[in-house]
Amino acid sequence: MSKTIPTLDFGEAITQAAKRILQFHGRARRSEYWWAMLVVVLSGIILTPFAALVLDLATIPLTFRRLHDTGRSGWWWGIGAILKYGFLIFFFGECIIMIAGAMTDITFDGYGAAAAYAFFAKYTIWALLILAYNVMMLVFMCMDSEPYENEYGESPKYVDDDEEL
Repeated sequence: MSKTIPTLDFGEAITQAAKRILQFHGRARRSEYWWAMLVVVLSGIILTPFAALVLDLATIPLTFRRLHDTGRSGWWWGIGAILKYGFLIFFFGECIIMIAGAMTDITFDGYGAAAAYAFFAKYTIWALLILAYNVMMLVFMCMDSEPYENEYGESPKYVDDDEEL
């Protein structure tokens, strides 16, 4: 019993991704993921920001399935969402507080520079964590499929020759 690798061209990959657009379970091959992401990025450049956001949200299930294909939980995606949205919420929240303080003439009696350094250090570290997460996810998305069935299902890439007969 040997394993063969069926090919998946652009059209097949996009069709596969579109058919399972709301499906979080199962597995997705690299070609399905990367061709769909190319379409999303190019559409985001051409279409309105709202359409790009909708397309970006539509890739969440695909990202889950791609992670499943490498043997990882789809919730790795959630770690990035927490990091990114947490950064935005806290960063802009603190900016609003600082602007409001400046507008109301609140003085920090010599703590201004220290507060600025702490603000810069905190968000630099947070940004570096997001960068490290994105590099890790890029590695995960580029990894080959697990060749055998894993807890998320059969391999969509590696097919037993006996099954094709």
